[in-house]
Amino acid sequence: MSGCAVVGDAAYSAAFRTGFVDVTELSPEELHRLAAIQLRDAADASLYESRGKVTGLACSLSVAPLVPIFFWAPPLSAANGSTPKEVAMTQLKIKALKLGANAVSAPSCIHHEIVDWANNCFESWVCSGEAIQTHRRDE
Repeated sequence: MSGCAVVGDAAYSAAFRTGFVDVTELSPEELHRLAAIQLRDAADASLYESRGKVTGLACSLSVAPLVPIFFWAPPLSAANGSTPKEVAMTQLKIKALKLGANAVSAPSCIHHEIVDWANNCFESWVCSGEAIQTHRRDE
């Protein structure tokens, strides 16, 4: 078996890719909390608790190995985001939500216009930041 055949294998490829969370599987409460997640340029360290680094991914995949018909995963939609960058930001927020955060500090996105070998995508948007739980100033 050649290396190209292995890379085309869906199970192998998915094992190296950042996982996706299906927005449609979130509860109404999670959707409400997701909509409230804030994006902050920077945060005063005394006013938040870090929940860890988070990464969101939108990945262009092909229908089958070596078939030039591409689709975005997660799919572009009103719930996920209408552009690949919005999808990656939604995935970033979902990861923060799952860590119990209410904000993401210093989010940034990178667009890989050619093959993203790190995520095994033909094209990708990768957004990253720090999931934080903010505190009110008067606490």
